Amino acid sequence: MKTQQNESIQTAWIYSTVKQFAERYPAFTVGGLRHQIFHEDTNGLKKSGAIVRNGRKVLINESKYFAWVESQNNSAREPKQPPKPSNVGKTELAKMRSILTEGGNVKN
Repeated sequence: MKTQQNESIQTAWIYSTVKQFAERYPAFTVGGLRHQIFHEDTNGLKKSGAIVRNGRKVLINESKYFAWVESQNNSAREPKQPPKPSNVGKTELAKMRSILTEGGNVKN
């Protein structure tokens, strides 16, 4: 019986308003949180389910929010693709240099 009670306590959801969340966790500012919420469609926050709206009130599910933060950290550590080489050839590069050195006069 005790294990069932402990499990239900661990899975309890804690919801906070943006202001309450920022006060509880000073590493997160109100402005920073609002920015993340505003861009939730593009940064994956909406998909995580961490933001709940009840009318005009915006609530943050703390456990889901911190899981999203950790996922952002893990994706930043993945190796990035090296930049693709430029398609600008030597002749185009020479034209660009001459434009810059001659004050913008283009010769064909």
